[in-house]
Amino acid sequence: MSGTAAPDLDRWASAPVGSALASLLDDLDLRSLSGPAVVAALRAHWRQISHGYAQLLAVMCEISDRAPRPGADPDPVVDAGERDITTADRELLEAWDWAADEIGTALTFTRRRTEADLGLAHTVLGKLPAVWAALAAGHIDIHKARVFAGRLGDLADAQISRICARLLPLAPGWTTGQLAARLLREVLAIDREFARRRYRRGRRDRAVWGYLDHDGTAVLSARGLSPTEAVAAAERLERLAAAVRAAGHPATEDQLRADLFLRLLSTGATRTSRRIR
Repeated sequence: MSGTAAPDLDRWASAPVGSALASLLDDLDLRSLSGPAVVAALRAHWRQISHGYAQLLAVMCEISDRAPRPGADPDPVVDAGERDITTADRELLEAWDWAADEIGTALTFTRRRTEADLGLAHTVLGKLPAVWAALAAGHIDIHKARVFAGRLGDLADAQISRICARLLPLAPGWTTGQLAARLLREVLAIDREFARRRYRRGRRDRAVWGYLDHDGTAVLSARGLSPTEAVAAAERLERLAAAVRAAGHPATEDQLRADLFLRLLSTGATRTSRRIR
C-alpha cells in the first residue's frame, strides 16, 4: 500500500481550518494512505469539524439576536395592555423560546438538545470569546468547549480571562476529564465558594425524568441528589441484589439491581398514593 509523503502530513497539520483544510481533505483517497497518514487525516478532520461547530454556535446566537422584541414587531394576538406589563425577564424568556423553536425546527432537534446547544452558544460567545476562538481555530473540540463553559460560565470576566490564558494553550493535549479537573482547581483557587454555590444550585434543580429508549425499554433517571443519600441507596441496592443472587436467582446482579430499583419505587408510590387517598 502506497504511503502519503511526510510533507503532506505537515500540510494537514499546519493548514488553517476552513476552506484551505477542507480542500485538502476533500481530495484524500483514504485507501492510499499509510497508517500515520490516516491518523493525521483523522486529526485534520476533527479540527475541521471543531471549526464547523464554532460557526454553528455563532449562527445560533445570530438567530437568537433576531428574536422579535415587543414593540418592534408587535404580535397582533397580544393587546397593548398585556405588552405594557411585560417584564424584561419575560422578554428574554420569550426570545429564548422563539430562538429554540426556530433552531429546533430547522435542525429537527429535540427541545432538550436545542436548549443545551443554544445555552452553550450564549455562554461561549457571550462570556468565553477566547474559548470560541480556540474552537473556531480547531485547537480544541466541542466537548472541551462544553467543559470550559460548564466550569467558567459563572465567573467574572477578569477571572475567566486569567484562567483561559493559562489553560487554553494546554487544553489540546488533555482529555476532557483532565481539563475539568484542572479547571476546577483553578476556579477554587480564586473563588472558594464556587463549589458550594454549584452544589446548592444542583440541589435546587434536582429532578427525575423518564423516557423510552431506542429498544422500546424505559429509562428512569435523576439528578441533583444528595451524594450521601445516593451512595446509601446504591449500596442498599447492591446488598439486596447480592442477597437475591446468593439465594439462587438466575438474573445477573445488574439485572437484579434494575428490577429492585423499579420495584422499590413502585412499592413506595403505591403506599404513598394509598395514604393520600
